Amino acid sequence: MKRLITALRLIHLDSCITPFLAILIPVFLRSNDVALSFGRAMPILFIVVCTFIANDLADVEKDKVNHPNRPLPSGQITPTIAAILYFIALFSALFLIRHYIPESVAFWYYLLTAMSISYRYIVDCIPGLKAPYVAATAAVLPLMIASWYPNGARLYFVASATFLFIVGKEICLDIRDRPGDPFSFMHRFKPIPLAISAISLEVLGLLLLMTQVGKPSDFICLFAMVFMLTLSSYQLFKFANYNRANILMEFQLIFGIYFLT
Repeated sequence: MKRLITALRLIHLDSCITPFLAILIPVFLRSNDVALSFGRAMPILFIVVCTFIANDLADVEKDKVNHPNRPLPSGQITPTIAAILYFIALFSALFLIRHYIPESVAFWYYLLTAMSISYRYIVDCIPGLKAPYVAATAAVLPLMIASWYPNGARLYFVASATFLFIVGKEICLDIRDRPGDPFSFMHRFKPIPLAISAISLEVLGLLLLMTQVGKPSDFICLFAMVFMLTLSSYQLFKFANYNRANILMEFQLIFGIYFLT
């Protein structure tokens, strides 16, 4: 059981759930087909698992400063085991894409895979572009759904809002991880102005979603997202607690899945 918990911590299971649900729920609500929904969502889960394992393998030295309790820097799991899990997840993702995803849509899955596993080069060579790169990668998910359901015009608004949400979220993570991260132009800005810019981008994303509100359920979901952002802002500016702010932003994204349906 202890090894299982360690493996789940290595793959950041909590962060893998949101992109998985972002495909599973919209597809199921449109198709009412459980098998189809899982067939389209499972590759996303394995792609994200690959990404987190690869990042943790590459960030062992930085994580000794920023996240010393993670499985790799703390020695709870060896790099060899982590690498084996990485290749199992990568093979699983490619196998599922090959056998369960139509060729007309497979491009988006391969694009997401390529962007995810190439993240390392952005961090090492162009660290200042990390936040928009991660955001662009996340925005592939709404575009993926739009490729299946071309009549869903609001999915393109959701893709744009997703980009803004993730940029804001990544800026907050960058502030938190600044002590162990490589220097970039972002280090020239103090934490408070960066946090203000992050929240401002989140607000812009909410305003973009507001243009797509029409039903009472739309208002309820948007209100929940605004509430999560308010709590997140409170944690940022009152307590400078970037971990709690990040968790609340994650819940905001989960509520945002509603707009993909």
